[in-house]
Amino acid sequence: MLFEGFAKKEGGTVKSWKKRHFRMMDDGVISYYKDQLDAKKLGSIDCNTCSDIDTNVKGLDTGFVIKTGKERNYKIICFTMEERDDFIAAIMSKLPGASETPTATTESTSEKSEVPDDVEESKPEESKPEESKPEEAKTEEAKTEEAKTEEAKTEEAKTEEAKTEEAKAEEKAEETKAVEPKPEATQSETLPEAAGSVTVTSKSGWLFKSGGGKMSSAYQKRWIVVVGSNLQYAKSDKPGSKVSGTIDLSQALFISLNIEDGGFNVGTLGRTYNFKAESAEVAIEWVEHLNELVPEGAQFNHLETSRKQLACSDTAAAEDVNADDTDVTEDRDAMIRALQSRVLELEGQVARLTMEKEAKEVDPEATMTLGTALKAEETMTLGSAQKAEEIDKPSEATHDE
Repeated sequence: MLFEGFAKKEGGTVKSWKKRHFRMMDDGVISYYKDQLDAKKLGSIDCNTCSDIDTNVKGLDTGFVIKTGKERNYKIICFTMEERDDFIAAIMSKLPGASETPTATTESTSEKSEVPDDVEESKPEESKPEESKPEEAKTEEAKTEEAKTEEAKTEEAKTEEAKTEEAKAEEKAEETKAVEPKPEATQSETLPEAAGSVTVTSKSGWLFKSGGGKMSSAYQKRWIVVVGSNLQYAKSDKPGSKVSGTIDLSQALFISLNIEDGGFNVGTLGRTYNFKAESAEVAIEWVEHLNELVPEGAQFNHLETSRKQLACSDTAAAEDVNADDTDVTEDRDAMIRALQSRVLELEGQVARLTMEKEAKEVDPEATMTLGTALKAEETMTLGSAQKAEEIDKPSEATHDE
């Protein structure tokens, strides 16, 4: 091995500097890798087919350019001047027809490269004189062979880079696919043939589900079936009915419960699904079952608290009902007593009217009615009482004397 070490290399398509590990073997081929221990080769440079080395490029004090005589030249920056000199010496030993001293030219302004910040800037103590490369050293036949070899090497390097980019693109695609939410079921999906069977589904029943769109957020009655880790909903409970949608419970982010209206929610990456049961007890049963199918971090962990709240609300409602019943009973008793008193009063009036009617039927020509007779009787009784008092008064006076 003629040379091994790290250096910076400018990309062929994207003009950015990347740190690479270079290895130059005895056959004059430079291979570069992403890391020292990386076995996958990113590309190679065959020094046997290169034309020259430019060692005095403006802006690349510790770098140099390997000229291939074709469409691409390789720009390399070493981290120290010592590493740069060792690398150049190894390349020059295999460079055909090159002068003993590398060419020192200055690149045009349009080809200037920006030096990476982490590369030490150093200037050579002595500027190397420019020497022209003897063109007569190469024959036309040698040039043709070198051109063919270099073209083959360039194609190989391009193929390797293309494969690397393709592999990166595939990795990104796999990562994107992993985080994408599972789409809802298509219209071709149907409910299991035994939709209500425990052997096929772990739970099923009617629930109310809100629409997903802003214009259709009203709750609609849907048949819910849990098959494996999927929750499917349809408009009918008949086996083979079309599935309106599917929720992958293994990708759920959270489950929430509201015992006040018997509702619960299932949150996913792209949407939150809202359900309502016929009662809070049924909603708790659904949430308890779904907790077993969603990831641990998405589970609803307050079921016991919800049950206690529901029990307390039921007790309070029962107490309110009992209190209302007591008030109603008292009001009813008072009303009954008032009605009984009124009935007795009406019965007395009916009796008096009946007696007057009977008296008229016995003596129709009589001018004194029963009422008049009663009044007369009362008057006579009162008069007798007064006379009795007057008779008693003289006796009392005589007794006093």
